[in-house]
Amino acid sequence: MKKRWLWLIIVVAIIVVLILIFFRNKNQNSSNQQSTNSLPQFFLEYKVKRSELGDYLEVTGNVEADIISISSKVAGEIVEIFVTEGQQVKKGEPVAKVDDLSYRKSYLEALSNYESSLNSSERLKELRKLELEIAKKNLENATITTPTDGIIDEVNVKIGDIVGQGTVIATLIDENSLCVKAWIDEVDLKKVKENSDVVVEFEQLGINLNGKINRISPSAVSSGGIVSIPIEITLEGNPWEKGVIPNLTCNVKILLMSKKNVIVIPRNGLSNDENGYYVMVKNGNTTEKRYIETGEMTEDVVEVVSGLNEGETILIQPNRERLREFMQEIGGSQQFRTPFGGPPPVGR
Repeated sequence: MKKRWLWLIIVVAIIVVLILIFFRNKNQNSSNQQSTNSLPQFFLEYKVKRSELGDYLEVTGNVEADIISISSKVAGEIVEIFVTEGQQVKKGEPVAKVDDLSYRKSYLEALSNYESSLNSSERLKELRKLELEIAKKNLENATITTPTDGIIDEVNVKIGDIVGQGTVIATLIDENSLCVKAWIDEVDLKKVKENSDVVVEFEQLGINLNGKINRISPSAVSSGGIVSIPIEITLEGNPWEKGVIPNLTCNVKILLMSKKNVIVIPRNGLSNDENGYYVMVKNGNTTEKRYIETGEMTEDVVEVVSGLNEGETILIQPNRERLREFMQEIGGSQQFRTPFGGPPPVGR
């Protein structure tokens, strides 16, 4: 019987402790909320002016280029190599040479046979002509040349090597295919257009290059539940001369909007109600609530189409978190005042 009463007393004590903890936390939360809500209304003045208005989307990109294999079209021994790895070359420059002694002999024999057939039947003349063309092409192909402008990536043979038809002699980075590839989020697809201007930042090289979006993929890709759309960017000028090479990472800023000589105000100076957007315009020691027509908006600023004139002053309210941090730095709200010594009155 005594044990039962002892357990009952313990249970009641636990319940009482839990109730006390609950009400203490509730009071603390209420106090914190009251502290937050009691932040003073602090306003800054902003003089309306004309400026440029721009907005951009920032993504990460990667430099890519086509790698072309330069293969031998004839078989034989490599007797000369004309290029080294990293060398910049133009289209048609020699890369290597296969011993062409047997190909010169075949060409001369085919030429002689063709000349001897000129008074023969048309069929024989056509046959000898085709043999001559084949022999001539084999002789020309004994010197292996570059198919386009670019940079030699690797040389895969050395003098004395015996190669066959189709053997890869070297690989070439196609200079004309150099581009930046990036991915945009699906929510930004409607903002980005082909031919949009971009700025590509290469922090490792300390340079910025201008470019344009030349392709937006017609299909999206999904990875880890995130859907994105590949885009391709061409760089202006000669990026090779600036040290840009394949596989470098870069920061891509896509210009979404650019306007000049327009009236812009900070976004935190704009308010709205059922009648539309408005600002608080300073008028002596009072303020005027004035409705305005807005244009383009970014995260930080907004374009004013009508309703405000250059040179007028509006009130803007700083971010509450920044305001709270500032109050802590100066030691409390008692030292904090609005420009008018209290909440600004609204003129009628």
